[in-house]
Amino acid sequence: AMELIILFYFVGMVNGRIGSLFVEWLLKIIHLVTFRDYKLFLEAEQKDEDKKLIQLIEINNMYRSMISVAFTAIVVKLYHVWIDLNWCFGNITEWVILVVILLLFTLAYTKQTKFIVSRIDYLTNK
Repeated sequence: AMELIILFYFVGMVNGRIGSLFVEWLLKIIHLVTFRDYKLFLEAEQKDEDKKLIQLIEINNMYRSMISVAFTAIVVKLYHVWIDLNWCFGNITEWVILVVILLLFTLAYTKQTKFIVSRIDYLTNK
């Protein structure tokens, strides 16, 4: 049972990063969503006395995660179709998964670092 809890937690983390890095990026590219400059977000967050902005962001992130689950399921299905058509690549699935996870968390780390640097810059320039 404990192994399943750890596995589900890890899968949830991976899904969250896919949503943050790829789904969000794709939705920006096709202009379905737009964002404000981080400094404007920080100013709005300070002025938001009832913390409604944070609640809206949490709900928004939940929807992004749901989109990410569907997006990932489609990618996995396409990968399986591709593997079935190209049988000579059949034993590389584990390697593909490991490389994708490595790249995913490396991108997530660099994105988070940029947010931290932005926050430091904002707070030191107030």
